Amino acid sequence: MNKGLLGILLLCLSGCVTVSPDQGFDRPRGPAQKRAGGQKALTPVDRVYVGMAYQEVTGIMGDRLMVGYETVNGQAKRIFLKSPYRVETLKDGPKRYQVLYYYTDVHKADGIVDEEELTPLVFEDNRLIGKGRDFLFKLKDTL
Repeated sequence: MNKGLLGILLLCLSGCVTVSPDQGFDRPRGPAQKRAGGQKALTPVDRVYVGMAYQEVTGIMGDRLMVGYETVNGQAKRIFLKSPYRVETLKDGPKRYQVLYYYTDVHKADGIVDEEELTPLVFEDNRLIGKGRDFLFKLKDTL
């Protein structure tokens, strides 16, 4: 009878314990950013705004992005991508625009970074003048 009572007690107490599958790993710093449709953004791109200085933006966005884990010799190892993912310079006579492409959305988890998964941030004279593909396409049309 004591074994049966002990079993029921243990069963009741086990419902009070939860274990996270990523327990023990460092999580990415900063709050999760929500995107349209409830999707989480990989980076804090929603925290940057037009008029910010280049140094402020790159400080917020960081210089690398953790994108997952791989197992090496039984140990979990974090996988990072360089951030920004790509940099481009546009010229219009004496004007120069610097475009930083940040990996912000995962559309398909296939290990390939697609253009739609990148968000361009456009700078002129070290100031953010716009962000997003629509802004960049409009700027390129005027050049």
